[in-house]
Amino acid sequence: MRIFYALEFSIEDKERISYYRDLLEPQVEKGSFVSINNFHMTLEYIGEVSNVDDYKAVLEYLPKDEVSLNITKLGSFQKKNKRVYWLGIDDNNNLTELVDKLRVELSKNLKKNFGNYTPHITMARNVVGEDVMINVEEFTINVKSIALFESKRVDGILVYEPIKEKLLG
Repeated sequence: MRIFYALEFSIEDKERISYYRDLLEPQVEKGSFVSINNFHMTLEYIGEVSNVDDYKAVLEYLPKDEVSLNITKLGSFQKKNKRVYWLGIDDNNNLTELVDKLRVELSKNLKKNFGNYTPHITMARNVVGEDVMINVEEFTINVKSIALFESKRVDGILVYEPIKEKLLG
């Protein structure tokens, strides 16, 4: 089972994110565009595990303080000869503290090197075409919850399914 921790958004916020994905899609040759149901902000990718019980328990130790994300820009990075497009946020102390606490709890049970954390919401992967610039009108997302997700394919479609969720706020 492939798992990761992420912030979950309301359907209204997912619809706002999809507005920018929908602006991007016709401006590129091709790409893999994230489904509205899969929009999230990854906090830590774990990968393949056989037992999720210890990972579910980690959620109990995380703060449940409200987290608001101020979405400010569209960005991209090159991955081989293709691009990944994402929405980025302003610096956010609550988010930084949440990620730090998550990593402390994970390091108690997991031997893993944690890389730099760059918060973003992925909108498209494997994009081919000229680099696209879209002006983002700033908006705020009030995060619904933090969850441990399973990443899997169902009938060939990528699905992110919450295994355990902790409401915030």
